[in-house]
Amino acid sequence: MNGTTYLNSIMLPQSPDLNWDISTIRDFDGDGDLDVLLQNRSTGQIGFWVSNNMTYLRSIVTISPGDPNWKLEGVGDFNRDRSLDLVWRNYRTGENAVWLTNGTSLGSAVFLPSVQDLGWEIAGVKDFGGDANVDLLWRNVQTGENALWYMEGTRLTLGYYLPRWAGTRWDIQSLEEFKSAV
Repeated sequence: MNGTTYLNSIMLPQSPDLNWDISTIRDFDGDGDLDVLLQNRSTGQIGFWVSNNMTYLRSIVTISPGDPNWKLEGVGDFNRDRSLDLVWRNYRTGENAVWLTNGTSLGSAVFLPSVQDLGWEIAGVKDFGGDANVDLLWRNVQTGENALWYMEGTRLTLGYYLPRWAGTRWDIQSLEEFKSAV
């Protein structure tokens, strides 16, 4: 699309397993073209649909985090190697982790501090502080509380609460989503 003008489309493969959900669409392999990141909600496994110049190339299925309670919450370049790393939250244990990547190849996992209250969800993954470090925005869907974790790489440097919105019917939307809707 160019604004409201249709330009082109690509056909992606049909998934034989309806448990696969699209998590995000970003350039994971660094070729300038958008790729699709999927997660299987039954197994926790992730996969990529890689494209090049508006042409679907291949599917890459990676290993599972081992527990389907790990949910992919966002992506960001935490170690500044120009590859998007994967942010995970375990909705059974409260553990959080960043899985470092090299394109579509998975590297090591770095555990972040746990958040035992399972009402907290990661609502945003981006540089909120303007210091070129990826930060985490949190929202408690049960209480309406909001918090921000300023990160330096995969290390939490400062965490604080943001103003609370009355009620739990409010959801945090990204600025990009807001801009694209206007």
